[in-house]
Amino acid sequence: MVDGMTGLLITARMGSARLPAKHLLLAGGKPMITWLCARMAHEFQQKIAGGNIKIIIATSTAAGNDVFASALGQLPVEVFHGSDAHIPLRQLQCAEELGLDRIISIDGDDVLCSFHAARLVYDAQPNADDVDIVSTAGLPLGMNVSGYSTAYLKRSVEAAHGDQYATGWGRVFKAPRTRTIKLGDHAPDGPMRFTLDYEEDASFFRTIIERLGERVLDIPDEDLIEYVRMHELHRINTHVQGRYFENFNTERDKEIDG
Repeated sequence: MVDGMTGLLITARMGSARLPAKHLLLAGGKPMITWLCARMAHEFQQKIAGGNIKIIIATSTAAGNDVFASALGQLPVEVFHGSDAHIPLRQLQCAEELGLDRIISIDGDDVLCSFHAARLVYDAQPNADDVDIVSTAGLPLGMNVSGYSTAYLKRSVEAAHGDQYATGWGRVFKAPRTRTIKLGDHAPDGPMRFTLDYEEDASFFRTIIERLGERVLDIPDEDLIEYVRMHELHRINTHVQGRYFENFNTERDKEIDG
């Protein structure tokens, strides 16, 4: 049994330069981020009703981020505003204000992030006293999930140097003891990318969601991946993979160099 409160934190903000207002781009008549929230809410509906899990969009205090609240409709999702450029600190601020004991971390760009992976991380965390982070691996980029305790996050944030942790912010965790749950053999830089950074990515997600409709809320990972493979939908955005990693490395190095 899982004791305490777990926060499923979806990190998102409206300041994207490459794809403006990307989280609110429509797919099947709904903003992209609502599909991510709806998938997680569907998977954890009993835990939410029982007071074990809160789904929270962890956004920043910068102007423009108040739009998330109005985009969620009746979904059981809260919105928290915290640090702009220091995502781990934002998560910690959220956890401390809302009384979260554990965190499941999901990037708001990962529209079809695996709810199954989130469930596995949730189930494993209370039995992971000998590790700092529980994570999944082997799914395509944008589908894996990680989780950690608020106590470990707090220690990591307090020991961190600098105030820029937006790109590659996982480096705030120094030599963590990690338990990895292997869910497949997909490499992060493989041909499938389930993350939203470019217009091609938006087209990729829009195509899947509009073809599958409400089925996208509970489709198993293996069926989703096979659907993409069978219909060669990864061809829509696979060519931006190199550009994505080049930009990621550049932005991360700027933050590190300060």
